[in-house]
Amino acid sequence: MKPFRSNKFLKISLIIISFCVFIAGLTYAAINIWPSLGATTVDLLRGIFGDQIVSIVEDTILKTQDNAHQFAYQVTGSSPEINWGDGGEQPVTESQTGWLPPIATAIGNKKNEAQWQPFISVKDQIVAYRALIAPDPQRPYAFAAVIAFDLDETRLHFLLGTEEPKSDVQLPRTGLIPSEDRKAGRLLAAFNGGFKAEHGHFGVMVNGITVIPSQENLGTVGLYSDGKVRMGLLGKEVPQTPDLLVWRQNGPLIIQNGTINPLTKSNDPKDWGYVVSSDTATYRSALAISKDGRTLYFLVGPDLTLPALARALVAVQAYQAIQLDINNFWAHFESFKTIGPDLKAVPLLDFMKNVDDQRFLGSYLRDYFYVTTR
Repeated sequence: MKPFRSNKFLKISLIIISFCVFIAGLTYAAINIWPSLGATTVDLLRGIFGDQIVSIVEDTILKTQDNAHQFAYQVTGSSPEINWGDGGEQPVTESQTGWLPPIATAIGNKKNEAQWQPFISVKDQIVAYRALIAPDPQRPYAFAAVIAFDLDETRLHFLLGTEEPKSDVQLPRTGLIPSEDRKAGRLLAAFNGGFKAEHGHFGVMVNGITVIPSQENLGTVGLYSDGKVRMGLLGKEVPQTPDLLVWRQNGPLIIQNGTINPLTKSNDPKDWGYVVSSDTATYRSALAISKDGRTLYFLVGPDLTLPALARALVAVQAYQAIQLDINNFWAHFESFKTIGPDLKAVPLLDFMKNVDDQRFLGSYLRDYFYVTTR
């Protein structure tokens, strides 16, 4: 009987190992090979096996990949090239004038790091700049691409997706930028929102309707009827006045009053949406605002841990900041060029060109932000 039990135990063990390898393989493909199909696959696996199991597998794969990246860098000393989606730096004309974002500070040793380049202009006035920050001495190849918008000349908007964040509250959800904003010369850029509702149930309010109830002591971005953007804690830095149109939470503040939140070093999944741990290097994105409330920042980049993302935010003088969505399919930014009467989406970085670009010009399933002229 003992050999029979041993064989049975061996077969069960092999089945479990094979299953784990299968899940790991699917998750790896999801993360690296077919981002669009992979993102759907990960969501499907989470629905079947639960967030905890898939998050452990995803976290393990990302950390293994990160170790491989660090080893390759130590052996070769080379870093991957960073290419903007439009092919290069934007020229400055003599007629372009005006505003500059707060001075950024270089952390690493990348060429042209922390130097603001003109990015988006409206009628020869620069309304957005971009820069690169290398925020992680342990990973010199990691970077955060930063976009800084002038909120005196631009306006931030928020849209619910057709599916996310899920809620029992009934209200129109087209996932589509309104026609009055989806126009050449009006629509400037769009970028991802936050986590799915099931990953934290962080609060959302749109046009006075609470889609998901708020939670205390969480980072919140609030949009007001006069176009102002405020970030911080709901009811404090984000006052709940009658002119507050939208608020969106997505975990604790990463930067609070100009200081890095110690929770960024915490790996407690309840803090960061029951996804990968804060010390896992992956694609991450964030939204932030300057102390005077004039400069709005969006950050995105690969190979970023949460502490590295926080350092990048400090480097550009962000005063309040929250993390948005993560991973290479969901962390996405597009600017819009006018081609005749039409709009063409231009992904911010080269690697975004193969992960469902043009997504924000149609009806989209996840919540997102977009920027227009005032």
